[in-house]
Amino acid sequence: MFYNEYKPIVSLESYIKCIWVLENPLHDETVNVVFPDGCMELIFHYGVPFNRIHNNIPQLQEKCILVGQLSRPLRLQANGNAGVIGVRFHPWGLYPLVNIPLHGILNSEIAIKQVWGKAAVELEDKIAQINRDDAIDEIQQFLVRQMQVVPYHSEKLKAVIMLLKKEHGNVRVDELANMSNLSVRQFTRNFTHLVGLSPKVFSGILRFQAFFGQCEKQPDVHLGELALQCGYYDQAHFIREFKQYTGMSPSAYFKNEQQLATLFLLK
Repeated sequence: MFYNEYKPIVSLESYIKCIWVLENPLHDETVNVVFPDGCMELIFHYGVPFNRIHNNIPQLQEKCILVGQLSRPLRLQANGNAGVIGVRFHPWGLYPLVNIPLHGILNSEIAIKQVWGKAAVELEDKIAQINRDDAIDEIQQFLVRQMQVVPYHSEKLKAVIMLLKKEHGNVRVDELANMSNLSVRQFTRNFTHLVGLSPKVFSGILRFQAFFGQCEKQPDVHLGELALQCGYYDQAHFIREFKQYTGMSPSAYFKNEQQLATLFLLK
């Protein structure tokens, strides 16, 4: 399997975390699990699209899709020779390019033609006829053309999210609302609309992601100790949230680590 990440062009750095490419020439029918990471993505299949497994039923993905925020694990299965270009947005980065309420696509995906219409159809046609590197350039130029004025100060939202990330999600919502000069109710509504998750769920995902970061940095430290470092107040809290975001217990996960899921943990 080949996986690599690329920096976006300068004009998209404020919106896009990275662009990634995944290729797998093997027809592996293993179901891989992707965990929530607080980011939304555009996916362009230039190989055979994946199946998305929902209620144990495989559903073939469209060639070009927008994947909403995840609050639960996503299960994917290859159909053949996979080739994917992914655009991973900063948590605050997608809304200025689409201007739709992002909580409406939670745990789901939509064809990009439903978002951008004829322009997206033309992009799909171009990508099908050019090589991978040219496709990455074409996708970025397309996104530059979609830039819009955001009705909510993006720097303020970015500051809130950066604080949450720094504190592993362990900041009270009323403190975040005060930072934004909004009531708790207004802040929660705006955050959910623009990020696609409520502040509470988004914070939980950051705490979960921070745990994996600590596992990488301190491989010899007991999992329970690492969980406490990341803000889980007891073992039950840790296990409950871990199961919510992975679909399995910590012991089951670390016994059989999922390669694809690990690629998409927040960095």
